[in-house]
Amino acid sequence: MKDLVNGLFSSHGYTAHFGEGFDFFASHDTEKQTYWLVVEATPQQVFENQHTWLTACQNLYNHDAVQKNTNLICLWPISKIDAHIISEVHTAEEDLFFFKKHVIYYTQNELSSLNKKLQDGDLTELIHNSVNSSIVFSEYKSLLGEETWQELIYRLVIKLGFIDIGDGETADIEGLYTSHKAKILNTKQPELLSLIESSVLDTLLDSSSNSESVLNDLFLTIAEAGHEVKY
Repeated sequence: MKDLVNGLFSSHGYTAHFGEGFDFFASHDTEKQTYWLVVEATPQQVFENQHTWLTACQNLYNHDAVQKNTNLICLWPISKIDAHIISEVHTAEEDLFFFKKHVIYYTQNELSSLNKKLQDGDLTELIHNSVNSSIVFSEYKSLLGEETWQELIYRLVIKLGFIDIGDGETADIEGLYTSHKAKILNTKQPELLSLIESSVLDTLLDSSSNSESVLNDLFLTIAEAGHEVKY
């Protein structure tokens, strides 16, 4: 799995720097001061070693931005996907000390399915050809929970924000909008849901946004509009 992920970094303009037990990636474009640390570990091992890894990264790549602009990718092989695994993933990714964390968990069945699909092919090319495909997405939804390569592909794209997924297929945006609005109108509180939707879309978020502050602002907006907010 680590070789596949490292190949994605290489094909997207990153140079690898190898430390003890981790790989550190920096963009060829020196203006991009966002870095990636890749480790094969459990979330618990991430908590135990993250301070040591940050110090090692700073020694390996001497730049002031390393301390605040490094994302940690935790590659975590698991035997099965269940509620406990998802809970551990959320706990790790919500912990913002030292690194912004992304856990790519995967089963052996998922990895074997992906390798079989790739054979002698290229993962970057497969992503470009499949992620935006309506056929692949339909397969992904119909086979959800079956530990397929489709699940692993989408998980990789979600966690690795630098991946270029291309323009994709032409979508029926107007039809999607109409369907979305119809579902809101059929709920018990359509006005409240519409308010929440518009407020969230108007909120400018970035990596420095404080989630608690954003949530409090949303509650205030709802209350000012005359809706009851229950904690």
